[in-house]
Amino acid sequence: MTEYLKIARRLPRPTAQQLRDFADYVAQAHSWYKHLPLDTPGLPFVFYLDPNAGCDLLIGRGGTTTYRERTDATHLFHYSSLLTHVYRERFGYLEFASSTGRWILRGNSNGLVLCTRGLGPAVYIGATHGMSPFSALRHMILRLVMEKIPEEVRNGESVLKSYDPPTDYVSDRGWLRVPEAMLNAGLAQLTGTIHPFSSNVSLWQHLCVEGASDLQWPGETGGRTTIEHLRSIAQNQPQDSEAQLDLLLEPERARQKRLMVQAMETMLEAVSR
Repeated sequence: MTEYLKIARRLPRPTAQQLRDFADYVAQAHSWYKHLPLDTPGLPFVFYLDPNAGCDLLIGRGGTTTYRERTDATHLFHYSSLLTHVYRERFGYLEFASSTGRWILRGNSNGLVLCTRGLGPAVYIGATHGMSPFSALRHMILRLVMEKIPEEVRNGESVLKSYDPPTDYVSDRGWLRVPEAMLNAGLAQLTGTIHPFSSNVSLWQHLCVEGASDLQWPGETGGRTTIEHLRSIAQNQPQDSEAQLDLLLEPERARQKRLMVQAMETMLEAVSR
């Protein structure tokens, strides 16, 4: 706890506007409508401060890791990527982690592999440090039997996609796990509804027409009434169904963004204690 707090407390505290902007960013950072359940309770997301927020994670041979700033000369591989100075202006050093969605690895001619997501919830503090967010025994075994990143991925001829963080390819040196108390403080449950594309009627057809009795929806944003409206739109598919769904889902999207902001505020309070 102490080591992480020393790092986090040195970082500038994000403003209230940056918290709100980051919630908006996270809502569209990945195609959550594909990866998260559309109804509550959803899946956990954690928010924390990371000294490398807004930078690219690069994996070298032997599992070495480093971060580089994204500049005008940097290829922005993922659609959610922003130049580092833009990211820091908008969000400060805020970062998030979730177990859902894909990690994408893509190499280049110099043998470095770009990972489009961090390995969080952990921060990299330099290879001279031996602290690890991963199991020492697990990594001892992996070093003996693990497969290396395929050469065709490393040289940029193909892309590797995974639903699990690529820790099998990464040395444990220099990584520091975000303490459990910080993760609990910065926790919010999100659903696929948070993404704007969740207003696609095809996402709701099977879910609402055949399984509406099993859906859970917060009373704060309509409860059973919202579910019945979703069912009606999915069954009848009016010409303006997407617009109707947007109106129906907006209160729930707003609620989840408030949850994200509250989680970040609670995390910042815990860092400041």
